[in-house]
Amino acid sequence: MTGLIFLAIFGVVFGSLGIAAGIYLQKHPCDK
Repeated sequence: MTGLIFLAIFGVVFGSLGIAAGIYLQKHPCDK
């Protein structure tokens, strides 16, 4: 049960970070 909760929290945090990174990259495109 604790492992499931940990995975859920980790998924939410990682997902929000991914969305924030996507918005940041869209606002600030880097030429590489």
